[in-house]
Amino acid sequence: MINSKTKKLLKTLSWRITATSTTLLLVYILSGELKIAGTVALLEVIVKTLIYYIHETAWEKVQVLELD
Repeated sequence: MINSKTKKLLKTLSWRITATSTTLLLVYILSGELKIAGTVALLEVIVKTLIYYIHETAWEKVQVLELD
C-alpha cells in the first residue's frame, strides 16, 4: 500500500498535470497557437503556485474561535 503522504503527493501532481493540460488545450483551441498555449500553461503553473502559497500563508494567520 502507498502511505498517505505519498498518496497526497501523487494526487497533487496528477491534479497539477490535469489542470495545466486543460489550460493548454483550451488556449490552443481558442488561439490555434501551440506556442501561446504553452506560454499560458507555463505562466499558469508559476502564478497559481505563488497565489496558493500566499493563500496558505494568509490562512496560517487566521485564528478560529472554538465555541463550546
